Amino acid sequence: MLRKANRRIAVGAVLALVAASLAVLVPSAYAATITATPTSESIATSATFGHTVQLTTSGNTGAVAFTQSTGTPELTVSGTGLVSTSGSLAAGAYTATGGMTDASSDSGAYSYTLNVTADVITQVAPTSATVGTAGSAVFTDQLITTGSVGAESFAKSGGSASLLVSSTGAVTVTGGPLSVGPYTVNGTISDSLLNAGTFTFTLTVTPDTVTQVAPTSATVGTSGSAAFTDQLNTTGGVGTVTFNKTGGSGVNVSSTGGVTTTGVLAPGTYSATGTMSDTLGNTGTFAFTLTVNTVPGAPTGVSASGGNNSATVRWSAPLNNGGSPITGYVITPFAVAPSPPSTGTPEVVAPGTSATVGGLTNGTHYAFTVAAMNVNGTGPPSPLSAPVVPDSSGYWLVASDGGIFSFGSQQFFGSTGGKVLNKPIVGMASTPSGRGYWLVASDGGIFTFGDAVFFGSTGAKPLNKPIVGMAATPDGGGYWLVASDGGIFAFGDAKFHGSTGNKVLNRPVVGMAATSGGNGYWLVASDGGIFGFGTAATAFYGSTGNIHLNKPIVGMATTADGKGYWLVASDGGIFSFGDAVFFGSAGAVHLNKPIVGMGLSPHGRGYWLVASDGGIFSYGDAVFYGSTGAMALNQPIVGLG
Repeated sequence: MLRKANRRIAVGAVLALVAASLAVLVPSAYAATITATPTSESIATSATFGHTVQLTTSGNTGAVAFTQSTGTPELTVSGTGLVSTSGSLAAGAYTATGGMTDASSDSGAYSYTLNVTADVITQVAPTSATVGTAGSAVFTDQLITTGSVGAESFAKSGGSASLLVSSTGAVTVTGGPLSVGPYTVNGTISDSLLNAGTFTFTLTVTPDTVTQVAPTSATVGTSGSAAFTDQLNTTGGVGTVTFNKTGGSGVNVSSTGGVTTTGVLAPGTYSATGTMSDTLGNTGTFAFTLTVNTVPGAPTGVSASGGNNSATVRWSAPLNNGGSPITGYVITPFAVAPSPPSTGTPEVVAPGTSATVGGLTNGTHYAFTVAAMNVNGTGPPSPLSAPVVPDSSGYWLVASDGGIFSFGSQQFFGSTGGKVLNKPIVGMASTPSGRGYWLVASDGGIFTFGDAVFFGSTGAKPLNKPIVGMAATPDGGGYWLVASDGGIFAFGDAKFHGSTGNKVLNRPVVGMAATSGGNGYWLVASDGGIFGFGTAATAFYGSTGNIHLNKPIVGMATTADGKGYWLVASDGGIFSFGDAVFFGSAGAVHLNKPIVGMGLSPHGRGYWLVASDGGIFSYGDAVFYGSTGAMALNQPIVGLG
């Protein structure tokens, strides 16, 4: 048994020894060759950015390690065989090579080629545009493409010299504005990866319309028609616009649009029509209408009625206004008696059918003509109206609240009857024209109406004594106010000639009157004392200062020549001095209310007395025109004008 075992051990040892000898004499199986795929690939430039591919091996045992020897930096092969690009690649062939090994010492070499083909850069909108001639001068557009990688560059290779294309694809116009027609430009496009393409762009320039703007019409009178000119204006044209008249009559249009007439034109409508064109072929049409009017015809039915230094003239509008609206009337007075006929100053008034003409002389006979006006001038005058005689045939009464009551021909111009006054009204004075009046309050406040002008007041001044009356200068350019102490306040062209403001008076001053020339005045006290200043200082005609009176003096009036005056007492007693004639009084009459003032008749041959209830007492040639004696008054009457 031992022997058999030993034999088995010996045989095993021999076999092992033989095997070892064979290992030395016969090499092991040779190393395998590793191969990798893919070996090449084709892609477009636009797909190269971020492109990767995994090399796949065969013949290897286990994991394969890759090493790169060529092809960088465009291609990078990782240790695991992942091929990646370094960015966007231009068209061309890019090859990476290297080796591969595995854990069994198998090895191999790899080669990978990336064939990059160029993309086509394609132009997209816009490929065309349309613009008018005027807009062509500033036309711009931007070409847009697809398929390019990175910045692209445009290069014009042909087409119109009037179109430019920048390297960035901006289309602009040179030498504009352009004439009507198509303009085309073409060229190539490329990018940094050698991609390429072509572009074309067509700009179509269409005609603009030359449009006429104002003026399209005008109006002229016959007298101005021969010299009439105007200029046509347009918009939308480029460069010089040429006008070509094709129709119409009476009106000429030059090639530059100047409008003239063929001469003196009769009233009517004239026109010119035609075409317009500019230097780029834009066209349009024009039309111009000229209306020729004349002056109006004569008004009809002219009549007049006299007033105080004025007349109210009435008429009917002319049947023919000359083709234009009436803009006013010219009224001309003619003094026809008692002096030799003379023409007065024409007065222009607004459109209407009546007007009051002032500045006339009472007692003079006047006739009137009326002529109508429009934009073409003044038409012929109407026939003379029947004569009238202006006369101050009337009077105003004023109450202490400023209420005015008009009688006879005197007109109402306004009052303070509806106003709250600081102090009561104490008197009034009329303007020389008889078309206005002043009211004065006891604080010297002045209120003007009609053509009466405000020249100042003492309404805001502290007075020693209240104002009791006023008088206007002969020309109406000023006035005096008098206080009860005889203080005088002059305004406008009224001159200060003196006062009793610093004197001790026996009785208060109650009124005043101006001399005929306006260079002096008299003051009268309630006892009838007279104080003259200026030229009135040497014109003392008497007083009642040393006479016992039944009632106090309340007012005075002067004769027309200024050589006399009347004083009136509150019982209506009249005292005449100088050339003042006594025409009667109310001294022996029972009065309902006391007399508060007096006024001279237009011709100086009579006078009116007024009581505080507005009762009127007429003497001489003074005519009674009415009173407020039977009326219920809000406030008593304080004066007459």
